[in-house]
Amino acid sequence: MFGMNIKQEGIEVLGDKTSWAHWTHVWRRILELMHDAYAGPTPEDTQEESDEDVVVGRYVVLKDIPLWGRAKVYYEQAGDGPVPIVFLHTAGSDGRQYNGVLNDKRMLEKCTMYSLDLPAHGKSFPYETYWPGNHTNTEESYVGCITAFVKKLGLEKPIICGASMAGQISLACAIHAETIGCAGTIPLQGSEYLNMDRAWGDKSPYVNQALWNPEWIYGMMAPTAPLANRRLIWHTYSGAAYGIFHGDLDFYFGGWDGRTRMKDIDTKKCPVYMLTGEYDWSNTPAMSQATCDKIRGAKHQAMKGLGHFPATENPKVFVNYREYLPVHAGVEI
Repeated sequence: MFGMNIKQEGIEVLGDKTSWAHWTHVWRRILELMHDAYAGPTPEDTQEESDEDVVVGRYVVLKDIPLWGRAKVYYEQAGDGPVPIVFLHTAGSDGRQYNGVLNDKRMLEKCTMYSLDLPAHGKSFPYETYWPGNHTNTEESYVGCITAFVKKLGLEKPIICGASMAGQISLACAIHAETIGCAGTIPLQGSEYLNMDRAWGDKSPYVNQALWNPEWIYGMMAPTAPLANRRLIWHTYSGAAYGIFHGDLDFYFGGWDGRTRMKDIDTKKCPVYMLTGEYDWSNTPAMSQATCDKIRGAKHQAMKGLGHFPATENPKVFVNYREYLPVHAGVEI
């Protein structure tokens, strides 16, 4: 009903908006039932559920991150292929978003994969300068954290891939490729700049963020995604500490501005392959394509049947798009 960058004529709340926000989960479910009654149930993709998981998790200490300082962060690793790739999660979430990709046999054969929880996110500890409810994210801190992670683990020319705010930082990584040491980036749901109306409920003391945050982003997913995956995304967005989502959006909404710098990306040194889910109303395929057009040598592909969280919504479908990804030292992903 209320998108980040859409205003639908005839959609508004009359009356007490705080009371309405208290019951967002009810309104969303009512709309779903009304849809099913009118048009029938939405077809849902199927996926095989495995009883095995090859992902291994560890902690590592990163130091001197701009703005954040020292941080003890959690990351997961899988695969032993020749292509190192670092996956970055969306605002207010954590690395569980990539569990399906880290367990995909096709990726395990070709890649050594890492999925990082940003400081104060997921299982990572709060960073040195953290104060409860006062988290913020900037290009400098974000790039600094990625750089520290790459160097701490001694990764050799990794590919950086992330969605939403991590899609934007993937573009920033292409700008700072020499400093980071990355050999390519895969921005998912990324663009050069977003400046949208901020939601008031994601930090209001009168609204339960554990309900508000996941309901606000729920409509950005493909309605055909397997229900288990949609539930996972809801769950991770319900579990963040107070103010984490809001602070990450400091970067996503206006904090990142690459409008004058896309032309400076050298895709011969750092290839840029952008992928955007067709159901995303926050960062649409058209927005990503417009950004791609400003990067000489970059490529973009809209992804069918996926939304704002492509790697989580349907890992099998997302991995199918690996043919659009950069060649790494002669190895095709």
